[in-house]
Amino acid sequence: MRFFPVVTIAVILFLSSCARPQYPSGKWLSSIKAADAFESAWVFRDHTYYYVGSIAKPDGVIAIDNRFKLRDNNVWARVEVDGSTLREWQHWWRADTFHHCRYIGGVILTPNGQQAGYWYSPFRNNVVQMPEEGVLLIYRPRSATGATDCEGGDRDGMDFFWLN
Repeated sequence: MRFFPVVTIAVILFLSSCARPQYPSGKWLSSIKAADAFESAWVFRDHTYYYVGSIAKPDGVIAIDNRFKLRDNNVWARVEVDGSTLREWQHWWRADTFHHCRYIGGVILTPNGQQAGYWYSPFRNNVVQMPEEGVLLIYRPRSATGATDCEGGDRDGMDFFWLN
């Protein structure tokens, strides 16, 4: 009879050790203006760019304000970006849109609501955390079902954040 409580406690401890640390959460919000900026190859000054996926056709791009640092989590790769790079990526992103994979954009907010950057991806969902002041932990964007392969989508029914 003592075996069952011991096993139960061991399983609970194991599962809790696998859980993602709970840091204060920020937000990954959609924004038409942010999407328009990426689609017009606008380069945000004083921001550092990162991509996920292929460098030739990223599955997602983030531009982090230089006031913040991105914590290395082996998801995002840093990249130097100019208008030419964004126009080249747009060529591939538009081809994906033709195949029902619509890229969207948005803003990244800290737990206290401060804007920390921008994002562009076909995936609307993500986890943004701040493990310490000025440091962001951003996971790989996913679809509403948790998939990381393109399921399409559009801007309907989304919560938008309007840039000033």
